[in-house]
Amino acid sequence: MNVTDELRGLNLMVVSEGDGAPGNLLGALSNNTSEDVVFTLAAEGAGTLSLPVAANDTVYLGTEDGVEALLEAVVVEPGADLEASLTAGNVSSDFFLPVLDGTLPEYAEYLPEAP
Repeated sequence: MNVTDELRGLNLMVVSEGDGAPGNLLGALSNNTSEDVVFTLAAEGAGTLSLPVAANDTVYLGTEDGVEALLEAVVVEPGADLEASLTAGNVSSDFFLPVLDGTLPEYAEYLPEAP
């Protein structure tokens, strides 16, 4: 999902049990500009996340080697899409964020524990 050609969200998805449970945002944010940028992700019912990305860098989200990116609550069930918006600088783009659960083994380890 491109905000611009140089500012992109890559393979963004949420792993969650849904129905108000927290969600782990997976994917990456890429900044191919010469200036540092703060990406802001707003998702329906989940508040916002602000994630800085240095110039000419990519930040991986939600994995052991990446940055923790938890959504407070995911208001849709797994298998549905969550309405979201990604902003970088003064440019914003709306998109649908797929929601997965831990049914598939490759995503089970990313399922956040309920508080």
